[in-house]
Amino acid sequence: MEIIPRTYQVLAVFCVVYWVIWFVPFTTVIIGTDGSWFFSLGIVSLWLLPVAIIAWLFKKVRIVVVQKLGKQMAWCSFVVILAFFTWGSFLLLSLFVYGV
Repeated sequence: MEIIPRTYQVLAVFCVVYWVIWFVPFTTVIIGTDGSWFFSLGIVSLWLLPVAIIAWLFKKVRIVVVQKLGKQMAWCSFVVILAFFTWGSFLLLSLFVYGV
């Protein structure tokens, strides 16, 4: 159970870094991504993030995370993960709907 709070922090940091690379102009050029592996990383994360979201629904997990990280940090991490998952899901869904 000790690894669970750190997992939420790592996932939240991953989401923020991914957004920075995605939205800040020229970051993909600076770090040299052609887009394919970066997009694949986002898709893989969309399969992994629901585990953290569903785990949050269990009171025991939520209590451990809040005790270890503090109430604000735990909820901020969860909200960032949930927002990233929602954004990524809608983005992926729009790619399928519009056939891009």
